[in-house]
Amino acid sequence: MANKKGRRRRFGAVRQYRSGRWTASYLGPDGERIRADKTFATKKDAEIWLSQVEADLSRGDWRAPDAGAVNFRVYAEKWVEERELAVRTEDLYRHLLRLYILPAFGGLDLDEITAPRVR
Repeated sequence: MANKKGRRRRFGAVRQYRSGRWTASYLGPDGERIRADKTFATKKDAEIWLSQVEADLSRGDWRAPDAGAVNFRVYAEKWVEERELAVRTEDLYRHLLRLYILPAFGGLDLDEITAPRVR
């Protein structure tokens, strides 16, 4: 649909709330509408955010905003369960998780675990 000037946005959409703040959204690769997790003071800021997302998509660097929203403890325990491991190997993995890994990372989501935290 064309805007007031008769031009159509090439990627995504921006709109203004009654408060005067702006929001931006776009269709992700899976066809789902994804909205910015924050509002913007100006239309230009919303457009800049959209252009950065578009650049990430074209480079192949795009990640779904909720991609890392999985608790590490849940992920690690499920990972061990789903493997067809020998009994001793599974015991070893669970032991290592319980003693060393989960105390440090058990309460974090996957996207919160960074190289500096691991160091």
